[in-house]
Amino acid sequence: MTANNLASYFGFLQRIMDADKETLLAVNDVGDIVASHIVNFFAEAHNRDIIEQLKLAGIQWPEQEPATAADDAPLSR
Repeated sequence: MTANNLASYFGFLQRIMDADKETLLAVNDVGDIVASHIVNFFAEAHNRDIIEQLKLAGIQWPEQEPATAADDAPLSR
């Protein structure tokens, strides 16, 4: 669920990779520990290199425009 929330909120992998902790904390289901782990993961050059190698090998992630706040709002009666 958290991964889906991140994908929906950011829309593009690069936006997640570039996000700071405060921005990540705005995502539903992302708390302090998860946000810290994400920031630390993408701060390591080796991890970014692996992602770039995967892209060059033809691996693609579905990307879309981020969901709007209205898309995440609970349904009302």
